[in-house]
Amino acid sequence: MLAGASPSSARTLARGHVAAACLALLLFLPGVWWGVPHATAPERTRPWGVDDETPLGPLAEIHNIVEPKPDRNLGYPLMYSFMSSAASAPLLGWWYVTGDWTSPSTVYPYGFRDPAAAIARLGLVAHLVTMIMAIATVVACFDIGRVALGRAGAWITAATAALAFPMAYYARTGNVDMTMIGFSAIAHAAFTRCVVLGITRRRALVMGAAIGFALATKEAALGAFLPLPFLMLWLRRNQAGELRSWSAWRPLLAALLIAFLSLGIGSGLFVDPGRYFDHLRFISGRLDTLAAGGTQVVPTFAYSAAGHVAYARALVHDLADILSWPGLLLAFAGLAWTLARRDRLALLAAPPIAYVIWIFLTLRAAQLRYMLPVAPLFAPFIAIAVQRALATRRSLGTAAAAIAGVALALLLLRSADLSWQMLRDSRYAAAEWLREHTAPGDRIEYFGPSQKLPPLDSGIVAAFAAPYRGMYVAPDVSDAAADRILAGWLVRRPAFVIAIADFTSEPGSPHSRSFPPQLFTAMLGNGTAFRLVAFFQTPRLFPWLSMPALDYPTVNPPIRLFRGPW
Repeated sequence: MLAGASPSSARTLARGHVAAACLALLLFLPGVWWGVPHATAPERTRPWGVDDETPLGPLAEIHNIVEPKPDRNLGYPLMYSFMSSAASAPLLGWWYVTGDWTSPSTVYPYGFRDPAAAIARLGLVAHLVTMIMAIATVVACFDIGRVALGRAGAWITAATAALAFPMAYYARTGNVDMTMIGFSAIAHAAFTRCVVLGITRRRALVMGAAIGFALATKEAALGAFLPLPFLMLWLRRNQAGELRSWSAWRPLLAALLIAFLSLGIGSGLFVDPGRYFDHLRFISGRLDTLAAGGTQVVPTFAYSAAGHVAYARALVHDLADILSWPGLLLAFAGLAWTLARRDRLALLAAPPIAYVIWIFLTLRAAQLRYMLPVAPLFAPFIAIAVQRALATRRSLGTAAAAIAGVALALLLLRSADLSWQMLRDSRYAAAEWLREHTAPGDRIEYFGPSQKLPPLDSGIVAAFAAPYRGMYVAPDVSDAAADRILAGWLVRRPAFVIAIADFTSEPGSPHSRSFPPQLFTAMLGNGTAFRLVAFFQTPRLFPWLSMPALDYPTVNPPIRLFRGPW
């Protein structure tokens, strides 16, 4: 056992947890309003974040339990929808009483007296739910480090989890990833207490409930949980001496039962089983599509020797983007050191290793968010590497501490830069410019999904310049398609054409995939009647800093506005 691993008083633990929560709040709260919908028209009710369905998506899924619709969103279980809707319920109830929400409806404006203001506030509430789960992640990681490694290890573990890239993004959106990571971190904090302090019924129940809720949010968490039943059996056998008595099995069976109940309640299995099994079939089909390379957007890897090597490299590169190369190397060193010592803390290595193997075998796609759940699991091993090095040799410990300091400083700067870009997103400036240069009735045309647009006033008409069929259908960007678009503009006479990168864009591209590149180049070079009249993209806070790219260009994308000759 490492020095400092013995349990501290409840008061000391509580102070540390509160301090970690407060620091996480200060880190994640600024910009939590980023991307909430500006719903001045029916097509503007979606937030900027990809796979962020808040606030209407979760509310629609809850409504669909009572009145099912044929076009339900089956991408995830219902846990986050339950949480977001529960948080929104007091606001909805108040508006109903005060008359700001009359005749509730499933179509725009949904019965709201002021739909833009109402949906923005509901979106903020949903993002605050996510932020709370991000804070819970940091506090759980502090608990892991405090119980297993002492005070210094607690802060290294918590800081690594809080600053991992791109926690600052997912802590401020309505994506389900952060909620899954939060419940997973709580489960592993309870597991760490079982490893270090022994299994009790309370710890087993907390672990089981958190596992069930994590899986009820997103099934990707399963990989990290696969070793836990076997490890808990081993721990219980060592603790109780044998597994023949009811008292020895009771906490394990209680954890299993509460995990099943939490999964059934949180996922919607118990209240809408048909929808849950439809969801399982849906994600199974999506996994098959990813494995076959059927998406136009997400990098995928074949089941072949070359594909395995390329996928392994991609996953390691993603981990390095999340933890930084110094942080990842320290984590690997701590992992190897712990496994070589074969003490109980080596059991903490099983979940992250199992998760990576699970993703490697089942997903066959590379994105940062797929590897982000590893950050809280690898974070303790960075602290272990520093502590082991300090205990071995002072000079080695000084070097390890310096490397950890560089890693955390790099992660802090990247988090600050990303937060700066969210706070000063290019769409805010574009919206102000358009407000000054448009009048009610003006038409703006765009390419790709509408959810990425700047906030537009209610009198502005926004419309597709070319058909958009999603990420799984390749758009027509031929010369003939470009000619049809130009001919259509001569008839429709839009006031502005907007070019903006979105989740369908080629890497580094300044426009949507459905914008014919030859047409964009011609417009940019004055080869058509359209002229570039405005460009928006906030300069980075630290332009000299190496910065990983997000999975999609959703934050501070380049925006170009073109005006026609009329």
